Amino acid sequence: MKSNQQIANHFLDYCKGLDNHVEVIRLGVEYRRAHIGESDIQSLMGAIERDSCIECGRTYLSRSQFNKMTSNAIKLDFEIRNIAITDGWWLSRTEARIYALASLLV
Repeated sequence: MKSNQQIANHFLDYCKGLDNHVEVIRLGVEYRRAHIGESDIQSLMGAIERDSCIECGRTYLSRSQFNKMTSNAIKLDFEIRNIAITDGWWLSRTEARIYALASLLV
């Protein structure tokens, strides 16, 4: 089983792989300001795992498996309208939480 820090770093790497990763971090900060109950690593990781079915650390996932699972969770959020409006952006709830988590790690 991976440590929370290792898993959180997977999410940070996921964000750094995005073209606009600086904006992603800014949106993460804004999400944490608007959602005080989800403003630390533990609560964000718990919410991501609980609501997105991303099994944080229960099994070993390659980076590509992890990214695919994350992308699928984001798509599902949009399908079921599980969104967060952050600074004018419509983000999947999973996406917003991942950005918030990444903003704590940079």
